[in-house]
Amino acid sequence: MFIREIKIKNFRGITEFQAVMTNHMLSIVGQNDVGKSSVLKAIRIFFEDDKITAEDFPKHDSQLPVEIEMVLHIDDEVLESLKVDNTLRLKQIFHLMDGKITAKKSVYMENRKPSMEELDNYSQLKKIGIGLGVEFPKTKPKENEKIGNGACHLSKGVGD
Repeated sequence: MFIREIKIKNFRGITEFQAVMTNHMLSIVGQNDVGKSSVLKAIRIFFEDDKITAEDFPKHDSQLPVEIEMVLHIDDEVLESLKVDNTLRLKQIFHLMDGKITAKKSVYMENRKPSMEELDNYSQLKKIGIGLGVEFPKTKPKENEKIGNGACHLSKGVGD
């Protein structure tokens, strides 16, 4: 597994940062005090090697959520059902409210449009999906209806 892409929003002095890895490598070069160390800290927080604190939220507006997103290249067959083109998109969004930090972790995947045959058991699929916290349209999609991207969300308070 390796990181393919990184996106960071509203973290410390970083308004928005995006990098795509080339040849399994990322070089961050810049003058002092432009955010190089902040990018590394965001990566450590994402992989839970460090904890996010109130000081990591933007000083100009601490109500803005901190977003850290990674696209990982995965060769693991255990995660076969979650990956598309051998990648998995993961995102963490942190909110600061009344001194408490909450985190929402998401796994995003591209959805292929199911065949009409696969939708024959729509009510059963919907029941299972809703039990897992996945939103479903109220009625079975029609043959030419667009189906969007899916995401699974896990929410928890940081430090709980």
